[in-house]
Amino acid sequence: MSAVAVRGFADLAAALAAARAVAAEDDGCGWSAVVTAYLDFAYASPEVYDAMLAHTADLTLGRDPGPGAPRAAFAELRAALAPLAAGRDPDTLAEVGWALLHGTVMLTRGGRLRPEKQEQREELIVARLLAGP
Repeated sequence: MSAVAVRGFADLAAALAAARAVAAEDDGCGWSAVVTAYLDFAYASPEVYDAMLAHTADLTLGRDPGPGAPRAAFAELRAALAPLAAGRDPDTLAEVGWALLHGTVMLTRGGRLRPEKQEQREELIVARLLAGP
C-alpha cells in the first residue's frame, strides 16, 4: 500500500507542477490551476488517492522526515500558495490549502455535499478563503 501511495504522491506532484507551469506561461493564478489539478487527480484516481491519504498514516505530508514524493506534493502546494501568503506562514497556508482540498474531495466522494455547488466551492477555495488579508 505504501508503494502505491508514494507513487501516487509522485504523480500528484507532477500534475501540480505541470499545472503551475501552464499557469505561469498563461500569466494565470498558480493556485487556481493547482486546485483544478488536485481535484482532477483525486476524482480520477480514487483508489490511489485513498492509498495516499487514508490508508498510509505513516506517510507525512508537509513534515520532515518522510519520503520525497509526499514532500514534493506539499512543496507544489506551498509554491502555488506562497504568492498569496501576504505575511502569513506559507507552510501553514499550504497545510490549510491541502486540508480544504482533501476535505472537499472526501465529502464530495461520500455524497455529503451538494453536487450542483461543486463549482462554487472550488471558486471559494481559489478566490476567497485563501486570498490575502
